[in-house]
Amino acid sequence: MHEDRSPIDRRRLATMLGAMVPVATIAAATPEGRPVTTLGLLRDLGSVHVPAEVTRIRTSGHSEPGTGGAEYVAVAGGGRHRQHSADGRWWVLAPDQVVTPARFGALPGANALAALQRAVNFIEEERGRGVLDFEGGSYPLGGGSLVIDPVRTGLRGNGARLTFQGGGTAAITCRSRPDTPPYGHAAFPWEGFTLTGPGRGGNVDGILFDTPTPLLSSRVLASGLAIHGFRCGIRMANRAYALKLVGLDIYDCRTCVEFSGGDDAGENISFVSCLLFNSELAVLNRGAELYFFGCSLDYCSRLFVGHGTVSFVCCHFEISRPTAAGQIPFELTDAGDLTLDGGMLMISGVDFDRGPAHEYMFLARNRYSVVRLRNVSAWNWRTTSGALLGGAGRLFCSGLAGGGNKQVPAVTKRDSVHNLFGSGGSFETASIAVNCWLTGGTRRLDRHGVAWANGEQEYGRASLSISDRCAASGKRSLRFARTGVGGGTESTLFLAAPIPPRCSVGLDFAWRVPVAIGGAGTAELYFQALFARFIGSDAAGLPMLGESLLIGEASRAVRLGSAMPGFERIAFTTTYSDPTSPCDGYAPDWATHVLLTMNPVNMPPGIEIHIDDLAAYAL
Repeated sequence: MHEDRSPIDRRRLATMLGAMVPVATIAAATPEGRPVTTLGLLRDLGSVHVPAEVTRIRTSGHSEPGTGGAEYVAVAGGGRHRQHSADGRWWVLAPDQVVTPARFGALPGANALAALQRAVNFIEEERGRGVLDFEGGSYPLGGGSLVIDPVRTGLRGNGARLTFQGGGTAAITCRSRPDTPPYGHAAFPWEGFTLTGPGRGGNVDGILFDTPTPLLSSRVLASGLAIHGFRCGIRMANRAYALKLVGLDIYDCRTCVEFSGGDDAGENISFVSCLLFNSELAVLNRGAELYFFGCSLDYCSRLFVGHGTVSFVCCHFEISRPTAAGQIPFELTDAGDLTLDGGMLMISGVDFDRGPAHEYMFLARNRYSVVRLRNVSAWNWRTTSGALLGGAGRLFCSGLAGGGNKQVPAVTKRDSVHNLFGSGGSFETASIAVNCWLTGGTRRLDRHGVAWANGEQEYGRASLSISDRCAASGKRSLRFARTGVGGGTESTLFLAAPIPPRCSVGLDFAWRVPVAIGGAGTAELYFQALFARFIGSDAAGLPMLGESLLIGEASRAVRLGSAMPGFERIAFTTTYSDPTSPCDGYAPDWATHVLLTMNPVNMPPGIEIHIDDLAAYAL
């Protein structure tokens, strides 16, 4: 039997192939001039004899006609991602053909996980590098995780919808292969698709970044993704670092973003113009460097929990009113640095009249943890404690931006480190340890006492002392006593603390009249908070004041004939627009100190007023 080497025309080839496959025609050439033979389905290629003269074929589909058709070229030798024809030759998807799920067996409405994994493996093992184009389709996934090498494979969604139906711990795993080059991730970004999970109540993550191989990494440039319905939208573990995430929407998750720790992980992970919203927790961090730029974190039960270095630059935070004491928006659980630089942080005004339920806005549990606020616009930061920060850490505030009534506590943190009056504001020492003095009288006794006299005959006196008679906290308080003179007699208490330049200020203290004052009706006690400029000292060593500017004022009616049962707390803050104050929210350039003054105004003789827990804070 000899081999037939006679020329093959179109009619003869069509006859040969038509008996084996549903379609068998010859196209004269591609637009580039390549001769191409059109066959039937790729799955049937093993039963087709392709003439030796044909080196490029076109299929009508992968497994079904009209779905996944592509062009293939003849290659030497077999392989995992190559198909053989009945004549013994091997064929592979042509290098100029786009890799799509359909060309690897994805069918409408069917579980596409295996097909997508075949497509990814083809790119990484056959081509070396490339892009998987989802062509804007819808792809159910289930039974495992789609594992992708970020150095070798990019994802082009074109609006595709991937729906994970369960059967794994993550819908997509970003993991470098052991033989992958260590660099080149940015060449193949992931972009333009929606990833939907089975619900936040399960234990499935959206995208897991995890690479076990040393010296490699799970990092990617991702943009325009929407991820929702997972335990965690994005979780980063071993060798996850230098991720660049742009324009992501992550929502309806238990946690939007989590860094769970791991080997060689956590360096410089950035989020740009992302939206994290409608979830239980926006960000959970176990030690990474996380940087957010121009992002919105909206209507999550809590905004941040964890430790490490975290910075939010020009971000918008908006949440509903917390409903529990422990529902603190930001919590540093260990040593770390949390920075809010610019942007807006607000709590919704819904149920505003019910007041706050959460104890603090920020909780820094470790003494090495720091919260930094720089030029943040604030609204409705009220807390049950009256302070912004709780825990052993520290808070540095360099301006709360924006005007109007911000509803911000006057207290950053109730401790001597944050208190501009220092430890003396607690009045627990045996002698007075804050800068304070009295004015009035006809004769000065010392900075803490004045007297009224007619010639040599003294008939009245006002003095300051430390008293253990009553205290708002601790065991002692500052006692102001005045005898022998009554209403209309000038005697004003001044308390002063130095301030940083151009800062906002909160001032907070407690006061009480512990003994009954003779008479009937009420008498008025008048408090003012002011910025002031100290210009020197007089002959008696008392400060001399230059300019002053009112921050706020408050008057209290004291019932004569009865003692107050306990202390009352008063707070002033430049973040609150007092209609009587010309203050713009910040200390004037000339201001050196903040002052609290108290004037008994029209109180009768024999008064005793106690001040305790005196504090001023730079906001």
